[in-house]
Amino acid sequence: MPFVELAGDMIHWYRLTPLARAPGGWHEVELRLPAGCYGYKYRTGDGEWLLDPENPRTRGCDGVRNSVLLVSGSAEPVLHAAGPPLLSWEPEGRAVLRAGLRRGQGAGLRISWDEGHGERLTTMRKVAEEDEHELFETFLPVTAAAFAYTFLLDDGRRVGRDTAGPVIALRGVRPRPLPTPPDWWWDAAVYTVLLDRFRRGGGAGSWGPDPPAPGERRLRPASSRPRVRVATPRRLLDDSAVGSVSAPSGR
Repeated sequence: MPFVELAGDMIHWYRLTPLARAPGGWHEVELRLPAGCYGYKYRTGDGEWLLDPENPRTRGCDGVRNSVLLVSGSAEPVLHAAGPPLLSWEPEGRAVLRAGLRRGQGAGLRISWDEGHGERLTTMRKVAEEDEHELFETFLPVTAAAFAYTFLLDDGRRVGRDTAGPVIALRGVRPRPLPTPPDWWWDAAVYTVLLDRFRRGGGAGSWGPDPPAPGERRLRPASSRPRVRVATPRRLLDDSAVGSVSAPSGR
């Protein structure tokens, strides 16, 4: 069995997922994933890392090349998916779109978007480069709950969802609003103090330190000092989809 485990952004690169046997000599795993762009690779039993031979889409950075699974994503040559971090929303309501353009496919990207009032065009700004893609970003003043969008290349081609046939627009959906925090929350840090507690073993009950000798001054040991944990606000993803990767056993 040449492919035995899956590693990638779906779960964790250090927590590998075994592939199960499937009909037709294949091995596969099914994962429930929100919209997004996920790099992954297979690892064989002898420790060799391999790209997915059934998936031509790849992404490279700093000399490392991985296969790419896009859930609710765009077609080539644009690297984009309608979910974080490639589609996110600012607290004031603007949509933030990020996308990669495969090298050799043009010098820029534009967004054609419509929230129900007619098509609007916005030029994306180049912000970074990777081995295989140039990365672009833009901010859209979306006011509706959802909007449709496609990418426009320099040669006039329009790129939408990764489907066969006519171009189908991607869809950005504003997440359900969370309770509005007070203004001070955005720059705040939340501290949780955990006090270590000890108990005498053998059923003797609780005990405290021996009293100090006359004139003795003791410092509290480090293990009994309060520990501080910093927590920050967290947003949950609502939309999800099922993404599957599979590999043939005979290659």
